[in-house]
Amino acid sequence: MKTPLLGPFRAPTAPEHTLGPIQKIDAPMKRYGPDDEVDVLIVGVGSAGGVLLQRLARAGFRVVGLEAGPFWDVERDWVSDEAGSHQLYWNELRITGGPDPITLGANNSGRGVGGGSVHWAGFTPRFHPSDFRIHTEDGVGVDWPISYDDIKPYYELLEREIPVSGPAYFPWGHPHGYTYGPHPLGGVGDVLVRGCTKLGIRVVAGGPVAINSGSHADRPHCIYRGFCIQGCKVGAKKVMEVMWAAGAEEVVQEPRYAHLIGGARMGSDPQSSVVDSFERTHDTANLFCCDGSIMPTQGSANPGLTSQALAARTADYLITEREGVLRRRPAAVTVGAVPIRRDLSPAGTSGRGIPRRV
Repeated sequence: MKTPLLGPFRAPTAPEHTLGPIQKIDAPMKRYGPDDEVDVLIVGVGSAGGVLLQRLARAGFRVVGLEAGPFWDVERDWVSDEAGSHQLYWNELRITGGPDPITLGANNSGRGVGGGSVHWAGFTPRFHPSDFRIHTEDGVGVDWPISYDDIKPYYELLEREIPVSGPAYFPWGHPHGYTYGPHPLGGVGDVLVRGCTKLGIRVVAGGPVAINSGSHADRPHCIYRGFCIQGCKVGAKKVMEVMWAAGAEEVVQEPRYAHLIGGARMGSDPQSSVVDSFERTHDTANLFCCDGSIMPTQGSANPGLTSQALAARTADYLITEREGVLRRRPAAVTVGAVPIRRDLSPAGTSGRGIPRRV
């Protein structure tokens, strides 16, 4: 077939941005001059930074986001080829500090808007309640300064926004279900489910993953082409670009350095932690760190969803404390519960597609 089913490819016109063969988003770009005053500067528009940016921008903050890589155009920049996808990876040399430094892997993070979410496999489980109290329960590591109940509403919110496809009942950790149905089983999965069922072992299949099992508005469903970690050209896999907000954006080329889990630990004591429970640094009043480095301990599963949920919670804190949070000293800010903002989800990301009844 010489003519594409949906017609010849048409390059997007400003302010459109292409995220798949049929999906385009409105992405207006606002630029600020060197002397313009802004409210928030976000360094690194990755998985967590993207959540923070879009929420603050939609809440009316003047926000600039700095990202070392490009704002990918999925249709033109991504290819169904492993070798051709290396541009998605952040391969700069990164070495941890301390007495026993470690060289990080060449493919831990992503390059460009979306960060690691441009080439992650999309596995999005929640941390278990026990993951937040490792020291209390197991006598190792440290406890988090927050509990599962503090982050649970944000898990639920992000699972609908992304959306996450998964089973109707997930029995591990805090038992819960997913609004959007799971992916179908393959032959190997079917054998595993039958074997576990026969042995009385709890088993679920088909998620949770940030990959569409059914069409979601103009985002098509997964066609199981096998290029999840090379960038989903189909547009079925959730990337932070999908949640890009109308607001201030500035993409510049800058060298950067990374932390993974635990490099800037969250805690209540400034002597043993870097940030408080809302990811605000103890030593600098207007500096927040929103990524995996703030996690006191690694959880029982992939930290991607937890990192995004924490960023959404931090955004709610900043919005609630809007009038004074950026100029107060940390000791003067009361850290407690904040209202959960459910009106900041990007248009068209929640309640679309084919959700099951709940």
